Amino acid sequence: MSTNNRLFALLLSISSLIGCSADPEPNPLEDVSQTAAWALPCLEQPVHVVRTEFDVPHIYANSRADLACAQGFVTARDRFFQMDLISRNGLGTLAELLGGAGLSADIEIRSRGGRHIADQMLDSVAGEDLAVWEAYAGGVNAYIDQVQAGQLPVPAELEAAYIFLRVEQPQELMQHWSALNIAGVASTVNFVSGFE
Repeated sequence: MSTNNRLFALLLSISSLIGCSADPEPNPLEDVSQTAAWALPCLEQPVHVVRTEFDVPHIYANSRADLACAQGFVTARDRFFQMDLISRNGLGTLAELLGGAGLSADIEIRSRGGRHIADQMLDSVAGEDLAVWEAYAGGVNAYIDQVQAGQLPVPAELEAAYIFLRVEQPQELMQHWSALNIAGVASTVNFVSGFE
């Protein structure tokens, strides 16, 4: 290869590396039909969620924090009641939701140190990881806000049980999340994994 040809090949390689190629790669997500759009306060850039067969969500984001925010929103839409119970179990706060029916579980969880473990996990996370936990909680909170504003339906479990839980509306049973709730989930997973 002559010097001129090598130089030309090198210039072509450099131009494609710095984004000067004539045809940029098409984004296949642009071909997917949009069925819903949500403005989530915890997002910095647009995120795409594609639901495939059996309603499985696939999330495409440009950062870990945006991915966590969208994941929190999507998971809460699909499983808020379950995830809230798991978090409350790890923190020993089931009685706040279930009244006397959750008290014995709370006593057991706190006596085995579930809340202490959650607090230690939260204290040990920092930097980008803490930002991811907070973004996830932000996604859950965006879902809760949408439900409380009447833009999304109340979780079916809360709709069925709110009268027995002595509140006037099921939305009253939905409390905002923080990174501590994620530590509560981790505490429950830690206990179940270690027990088995």
